[in-house]
Amino acid sequence: MRIPILTAVAVLALASGGVASADEKRVGAADRAALSLTVYQGDLALVRDRRAVALDAGTNALAFEGVSARLMPPSAILVPAEAGPALRLVEQRFDFDLATPDNLLARALGETVFIARTHPQTGERRFEPARLITVENGLAVLEAEGRVVVEPAETLAFAGLPAGLRARPTLLAVVDSEAAGPRALDLSYLTGGVTWQADWVARLHPDETAMSLEARVTLTNTSGAAYPEARLHLVAGEVRRAPEPAPERMVTMAMKAAPAMDDGIATQPLEGFHLYTVARPVTLGDNQSKQIALLAAPSVAVERRLLSEGEIHLFRRRVGDDWPAQKAKVQLRFRNDEASGLGVPLPAGTLRAYRPDAAGVTHFVGEAPLGHTARGEEVTLTLGEDFDVSVERAQKSYAQIAPAVWESGWEITLRNGKPGPVTVELREPMAGDWTILEETAPHRAKDSGTAVWTLPVPPGGQTVLRYRVRVKN
Repeated sequence: MRIPILTAVAVLALASGGVASADEKRVGAADRAALSLTVYQGDLALVRDRRAVALDAGTNALAFEGVSARLMPPSAILVPAEAGPALRLVEQRFDFDLATPDNLLARALGETVFIARTHPQTGERRFEPARLITVENGLAVLEAEGRVVVEPAETLAFAGLPAGLRARPTLLAVVDSEAAGPRALDLSYLTGGVTWQADWVARLHPDETAMSLEARVTLTNTSGAAYPEARLHLVAGEVRRAPEPAPERMVTMAMKAAPAMDDGIATQPLEGFHLYTVARPVTLGDNQSKQIALLAAPSVAVERRLLSEGEIHLFRRRVGDDWPAQKAKVQLRFRNDEASGLGVPLPAGTLRAYRPDAAGVTHFVGEAPLGHTARGEEVTLTLGEDFDVSVERAQKSYAQIAPAVWESGWEITLRNGKPGPVTVELREPMAGDWTILEETAPHRAKDSGTAVWTLPVPPGGQTVLRYRVRVKN
């Protein structure tokens, strides 16, 4: 049985994006007038999509195609972009049941489909009707002309898309317009599947007193929609409720106050968060990850420190001197202010540090998480351990002199295997009330629970600190 007309019908249905009701107005990507994307750091984005529509007076059924597959329906808002005749939203719904092969086959169970066959000599395509019984493991069981046949599922054809299936996610809105004519409508909605993070690159200068600092924004889109030529806003901070993007007038003012930011990005505070606006339009495809420059500071004052920290539980019991040596931690410290070469809000991300060797070859020397950092704040990053600097702790005396009072004596040896001198910050955390009774070097109280010694260690040598402490509850 030859049914040539079905070829055209099937192709037309798939190319047009599905079978829509006769009075439905398709509003596709070609009707887009502007697109804005505000991306948060918690798998959330706010899409503002302006599209041009020719409305009839009275009821209009609008099908906004190409919206995100992870659109949150309760967040969708449709409003006129400009003043004009009255426009009232009657209802809206989100169709995300797509015309995938599995959905097509599931909807067709028990219905008539067509087996596509190609003549081996002439190449002529034929479509033979059959009733679809079931599909399993890529094979379809069908009833045709009184016989049960098994065919590969990919040989089946359909006269059109079943009702309710769409070729792409679609937001349906029924609006009542006071008058006929062209209108620009703003569709905004929240969606999952779009997120961003900051990736930081720090290149230490050879003397380790300064570094260049660069930040790149990594955008990731798995929302099921593409965002071509979008005006991009990035919000730093964890949100419970998405704020509205800021007016462009405010962004222009903020660009002059951000000397360390990339020329194409401005920053400003927004309801307890920070908003970064990219001046250039950005195209973000579906299932795509993209990096754009955020910040470049060529010389930021930095301090490299070595740190060793004790343990708070060691002062109330006998532990002896059988403790393995520990390596000193390597830290970078810098202040986020203009005097240090920065002075702009820094979004959270991962900082990766690099340093040149004696021959000028750059090497990776560690990474650390960088938290959201406001202007004026100090940043301390722990990159790893120093191979050449070790610290040994030994308890030389211990006594419990009252039910809640302990005294212990300590000897801490710092060894330096480098050809040059180093300075190590030694921190001893102590609970309760504590008093240093004796010490071979002066300490300072970092806070109520920490004693700190700053100790120089000669090249290829060692420094020994001895102290005795009383701790009580």
